[in-house]
Amino acid sequence: MALPSVGWTLIACVSPPGLWVPEGQRAKITVAALDASNLLASVPSRQRSEHDVLFQVTRFPTRGQLLVSEEPLHAGQPHFLQSQLAAGQLVYAHGGGGTQQDGFRFRAHLQGPSGASVAGPQTSEAFAITVRDVNERPPQPQASVPLRLTRGSRAPISRAQLSVVDPDSAPGEIEYEVQRAPHNGFLSLVGGGSGPVIRFTQADVDSGRLAFVANGSSVAGIFQLSMSDGASPPLPMSLAVDILPSAIEVQLRAPLEVPQALGRSSLSRQQLRVVSDREEPEAAYRLIQGPQYGHLLVGGRPASTFSQLQIDQGEVVFAFTNFSSSHDHFRVLALARGVNASAVVNVTVTALLHVWTGGPWPQGATLRLDPTILDAGELANRTGSVPRFRLLAGPRHGRVVRVPRSRTEPGGSQLVEQFTQQDLEDGRLGLEVGRPEGRAPGPAGDSLTLELWAQGVPPAVASLDFATEPYNAARPYRVALLSVPKAARTEAGKPESSTPTGEPGPMASSPVPTVAKGGFLAFLEANMFSVIIPVCLVLLLLALILPLLFYLRKRNKTGKHNVQVLTAKPRNGLAGDTETFRKVEPGQTIPLTAVPGQGPPPGGQPDPELLQFCRTPNPALKNGQYWV
Repeated sequence: MALPSVGWTLIACVSPPGLWVPEGQRAKITVAALDASNLLASVPSRQRSEHDVLFQVTRFPTRGQLLVSEEPLHAGQPHFLQSQLAAGQLVYAHGGGGTQQDGFRFRAHLQGPSGASVAGPQTSEAFAITVRDVNERPPQPQASVPLRLTRGSRAPISRAQLSVVDPDSAPGEIEYEVQRAPHNGFLSLVGGGSGPVIRFTQADVDSGRLAFVANGSSVAGIFQLSMSDGASPPLPMSLAVDILPSAIEVQLRAPLEVPQALGRSSLSRQQLRVVSDREEPEAAYRLIQGPQYGHLLVGGRPASTFSQLQIDQGEVVFAFTNFSSSHDHFRVLALARGVNASAVVNVTVTALLHVWTGGPWPQGATLRLDPTILDAGELANRTGSVPRFRLLAGPRHGRVVRVPRSRTEPGGSQLVEQFTQQDLEDGRLGLEVGRPEGRAPGPAGDSLTLELWAQGVPPAVASLDFATEPYNAARPYRVALLSVPKAARTEAGKPESSTPTGEPGPMASSPVPTVAKGGFLAFLEANMFSVIIPVCLVLLLLALILPLLFYLRKRNKTGKHNVQVLTAKPRNGLAGDTETFRKVEPGQTIPLTAVPGQGPPPGGQPDPELLQFCRTPNPALKNGQYWV
């Protein structure tokens, strides 16, 4: 029974340029080059084994002949079957005589059981045959460009990556073999499974069936290949693959710190570094938002573009030009291997300030703020100016005050928001250390935030962090204490001072301040008005009182007597020693009165015996003795 025609058309699988045949040789025509089995689709599947496709050659080759099972086809026998084609029984044999093109034409239609013709689809086609030179020339590899794709993607390989020139070899005859593959991907064939392939042909490349799968890191890789056309020795080839990152990140490990005395600093990898799945050493940067208070310099000149290499070499510098802020920032766009990302670089000034790093301070006490706690002397020397401080925040428990030089100075303690380095050196500042409220007494922490200014340099923010604890009179604090808690003075049995909180009271009302271990000069500087001047006054008083006491003691020993020494020679030769008499003052003359019955009669002479007694010489006086 004849099958009805459904209007099918032959689709012959002819791979251009059809068939390649060496000059004077023969080659099989396979279903890879010629196939009409699609005509069988009109036949039910259960009857398909009883049908075939009949090819009828309508024009024979002119440079050779067609053979079926080694029997040549001719005008009397112009037919061959699809089954014979599939079995590889159809052969073209070139007759020689040059490399001119050849070919044949045919018609095909369905054939039923027992060779009966079946009405159905049929067609007429031409089949081209290319005859190549018998003298084999080795294939010549062509220059290639690297395959570029992003990490984790798949990209086809074309003749731009793999191509050879070989006029006497068909693309299907040029075969590649992978000798060494990179670790970040593999080659695969469409329709050949998901795994890697080791061998493929130029025809696979030309048809776009060969692809590279990037399943590793974003680094460049190289395939080492060998290529041959089957007749020449294998030639080495390579396929470069550059795997790009899918995304990059600009890492900012730390802000750019600019020393206050210099006003400039070089950028490093701490500020700008580009990474993907690895570090990108060849990143390029472009400034998309410049700084407000300074410039970026490359090689000493303002610039808006620079590279990672210039950063690593220290050629990229940020310099302050406006000294009105301690902070700045700028934004850059980073580009690495075709991928970009933006980032903001923060700039901050580091203060040239020496800050206290000692032990805890007593709560409830007032201590002197001096260069042992805050010292900007080095900044003063470098700038030739007097640094200024501005209090930005803190302390939470306490306050900074200006203290008078003595109790007689008017004004008392005053709150301070601004001060200078000279105020610190003069000892005019105090810090009242408060007690944390709302909790039990114990150690605590506090801080001061200051902004430091000097001429010709940008300002800088610094912090004075310190620990506090309840006052302990037995503890040697390494700071100069202007006053201690009132409770501590009361317990010590000393009268409480009426001085307001924060004002240094008299030395008699508080213990001697503990002096920081800075030597005798530091002691003199810290205690000039509280210790040294009183000591000098005491010494002056002693110098005046001691000579007076010595004079008074000597006068008490000698009295007010004035001893008169008589040098006249004694009468009658009775005494050879010097006689001394006490001088009688004029107003103290003793009148002589005669004793009744004993004195001489009026107008008479004195008794000779009495006169003799009065002339008796005085005994000799020893050293230190006198008559009274």
